[in-house]
Amino acid sequence: MKDCRFGMYIMTNNHLEGWHNRLNRKAGKSHNGFYELLELLIAEQGVMDTLIQQVLSGNVAVGDLRRFNKVYAQKQRQVAQYTGEYTNGRRTLEQFLEALMYITPEPI
Repeated sequence: MKDCRFGMYIMTNNHLEGWHNRLNRKAGKSHNGFYELLELLIAEQGVMDTLIQQVLSGNVAVGDLRRFNKVYAQKQRQVAQYTGEYTNGRRTLEQFLEALMYITPEPI
């Protein structure tokens, strides 16, 4: 999936759960007090503000936004290839959908 604003690949599957797990790892535990959580969220906000400014200024690469798992990246390339072939008329809709059905989502 491409982000419509920046034309960059993004991951959406379980994104919030992944963010939550990373936040717990940064905290070193899964149950934090209010002020501990507040400190973590303020630090996270600073990181996100910096990243947003980099994206808006054009000084960020796709890899900076998301580190793709090799399997996910390969599947993403296949989807992009098949989409391009369909868009350029080298595949019919039936061929396009048939090709996509073999790209099965796996836990990554």
